Amino acid sequence: MLTSEWKEVLFWKDWDDYARFVADWEAAHPDREPDPRRKARRDAENPSRAADPETAAQWEADFGAWQAARVPNKAALLARFADYAANGKPQPGIPLRQGKEALAQAMEFATTEAGQARALWLLKVARSWAFHLDDYAAAVNVARGQTILELSVGAGLGTRQVMETLRDGSTLISVDCDFVCVANALGLAGSYMLKGRAAGITANFWDLPFGDATFDTVCSHYGLDESRELPTTLREAARVLRPGGRFVAVARQDPWDRHGPRLEHFGVTRDECRELLRSVRLYSGPEDLIGTAAACGLFLTQRKTYEPAQGHHRVLLSFEKK
Repeated sequence: MLTSEWKEVLFWKDWDDYARFVADWEAAHPDREPDPRRKARRDAENPSRAADPETAAQWEADFGAWQAARVPNKAALLARFADYAANGKPQPGIPLRQGKEALAQAMEFATTEAGQARALWLLKVARSWAFHLDDYAAAVNVARGQTILELSVGAGLGTRQVMETLRDGSTLISVDCDFVCVANALGLAGSYMLKGRAAGITANFWDLPFGDATFDTVCSHYGLDESRELPTTLREAARVLRPGGRFVAVARQDPWDRHGPRLEHFGVTRDECRELLRSVRLYSGPEDLIGTAAACGLFLTQRKTYEPAQGHHRVLLSFEKK
């Protein structure tokens, strides 16, 4: 489904309507990928689905009309955000994918062969823009024999890097709310011959199915700034970490890089952005993340900012549980 943490907040009360709209739209365009930003992922995951500007423009026009009927202006947007801020809460996840096609996709992605193809594609992606990954993996894999929990798999960019550098005796559990993304982790585990040492499960970050003090390290590669309910997620991360354990995260330096186009459409300024995101418990920047983490008993030990000439700036943060 074409979703994001933004839509999950904005349409949290009428999600069924949005899901029906997406299902009808995708049924009318069965062989097209409307989001050009996912073109590289589509090339690796499903070459039969073609991303093209014309289809993307059609999606934006159709979704824009659907959204405008429900959120016509800035006042309506702010009202919806205020409602979520007051009444929204962590809850069982909104289903991202449904139907036989998604199940077949997950079965395919979980195979070793698919994992090998994905690992090669992700390596090319990493070389093109993700030069922070070596530092990220080094911060995660600090010693042998560690139990590691990963929050968010997505296409598997961070997952691949952690698996490739996993120390002897260490184990990795990767969690994602999308079962197809979990299948990406399973395929990569097969590719790196990590059977018995790496696995993936479908779960929400704000209700982790693990006991207290289970893990030596919790990590997240662009999981925090693309998820809801950040304070609850950080509390859960702290809960499942043992005392002295590490929490390592990569996130955007400025959330405007992700939300700017949506907010500008409604006349929201960059200066208003952080406060609006903070009010609905979305990622609102590294300073807020550091403060929220400290309130959960996670204290900053390392911070490094990456400022590429092209693409968004990003930050690597490491915390220790006291």
